[in-house]
Amino acid sequence: MNLWEMYLTTVGILFLLYGVVRLCLWDSLKLPMPKEEESKQPGTAIDATPLSKRLEECKRHHAAELPESRNAFKKPLMVEQRREAIAQLAFFQKPAEPEPPEKDDGLTCMFV
Repeated sequence: MNLWEMYLTTVGILFLLYGVVRLCLWDSLKLPMPKEEESKQPGTAIDATPLSKRLEECKRHHAAELPESRNAFKKPLMVEQRREAIAQLAFFQKPAEPEPPEKDDGLTCMFV
């Protein structure tokens, strides 16, 4: 018996053993099914009207308490300053023009 036959025989026996154990334990581990009487009853929805009214009231109350920003008039100036600072970063700079190649009248040979 060579190595592959021994391997496949072992795997086959273990697979059959797994199948038998799984079938034996299937009924004991299965979740209980709901009774038919319970499953045919219509569901009831939750009335969210009081919750939505309270939510709207809280939104209005919160919006009334928000203070006006003291620096609202400075915002365009701050945006412009940040824009100038970002424009100075290397990513936004135009790359330097490459130097023109040297003109040589002779043949260039490279030996390796």
